[in-house]
Amino acid sequence: MSSANRVATLCVDADGRISSADAGAEALFADSREALRGRPLVDFVELPPEEGDPERACKGRTAAGASLALTVTRTRHVLGGADVSLFVIRDAAAAASLSNQSDELHFLQTVLDAIPAPVFYKNTEGIYLGCNRAFEVYRGLVREDLVGRSVFGIAPRDLAQAYFEADAQLLAEGPGAVQTYEARVMYADKSQHDVIFYKANFTNREGELAGLVGTLLDITGRKEVERQLAAAKEDSERLLRSVLPESIATRLKKSPGVIADSFPEATVLFADVVGFTTLAARMSAAELVRVLNMVFSRFDAIAADFGAEKIKTIGDAYMVVAGVPEARTDHVEVVADVGLAMRTAIREVTAQAGVPMELRLGMHTGPVVAGVIGTHKFLYDLWGDTVNTASRMESHGVVGEIQVSEVVRERLADRFAFADRGVVAIKGKGDMRTFLLQGRLGDDPLAAARER
Repeated sequence: MSSANRVATLCVDADGRISSADAGAEALFADSREALRGRPLVDFVELPPEEGDPERACKGRTAAGASLALTVTRTRHVLGGADVSLFVIRDAAAAASLSNQSDELHFLQTVLDAIPAPVFYKNTEGIYLGCNRAFEVYRGLVREDLVGRSVFGIAPRDLAQAYFEADAQLLAEGPGAVQTYEARVMYADKSQHDVIFYKANFTNREGELAGLVGTLLDITGRKEVERQLAAAKEDSERLLRSVLPESIATRLKKSPGVIADSFPEATVLFADVVGFTTLAARMSAAELVRVLNMVFSRFDAIAADFGAEKIKTIGDAYMVVAGVPEARTDHVEVVADVGLAMRTAIREVTAQAGVPMELRLGMHTGPVVAGVIGTHKFLYDLWGDTVNTASRMESHGVVGEIQVSEVVRERLADRFAFADRGVVAIKGKGDMRTFLLQGRLGDDPLAAARER
């Protein structure tokens, strides 16, 4: 019997003998009611109080002689015409223990209520034993309404089942086990919160598993910051990929610094909007940028369709390459298709914008060095004689035509048509035999893009 029940009630006759006893007396004096009946009270209680005395502390003993510390009160009654005394006897040690336990529980509850995070504890059957004030706010109920209920009584069934299974898993691991997991929960005010549950099993004084205690840490703010950081990172990476080839952007993120690669063969094309400087003098700044954006956006799409890599724009000039940064065997053919598609596109943009424009294009094939240098305003660029020659092919070319070097013509002669321009004096290069690319032999260059 627990200490809370160690209160005995004895009825004692005028001779001082016990005439009746209750179950509390059996527990306190460790003997049956039948054995207690007829025994002198002084066998169990020394110096019992006189009638009218207040509660008296005195010594006592069990039937087996074990010492007791007691508090006793006495009242006189008349039963069936006989005088009797009714003694209420308490185990003072047990009462003191209960008082101490009550003080401990009050202290524990005060500590729990001071914790800003919700805290709860349950027995091994999943029944709530208590919580703190923060948990009351979280669930929208008071402690008295929580104690004695399971999670099924306070949460939607699907969530309650998940919580119940998580608790059962933790309890099955025995004393000392802990559990942590993230969840999204709804507070009493219907607001959604991201939280981390922390739970741990606890034991009784004998070391036996007695239940679990848990708390939840609200990480909604942290999650929102993480989401914003992830979005910002994605935006920055998208921006980086828009100005650098994806493979180069990836390398630069992993290993910041100079990137330089040599390619034994690549094909470079320059396209210049002829006379645009003079034309721009008659246009507003907004109109100038609008028209250039129309032109270069079409060129960007063409380069992407054919798998070429836009390098940069320089004023009203556009530079594109194939075979860099990923080597490919068909780079000459790819750039030829890009140039032909650009020549067609400029006519379409001219009609759409209502501004007369023509292109002059040039291309060359050979070794290049490609990479990223510097620490600000990154640009993936190309260097080498091949780049210079391709630029000269454009600047010394013919308006509306794609001028190519002899090596380009040799590589494409079986698939493309060319017009021999003869020998042309090229600045910085001397005399060079050049050709004008006319088109694919019997094919539409835009159809080639759709097939790639």
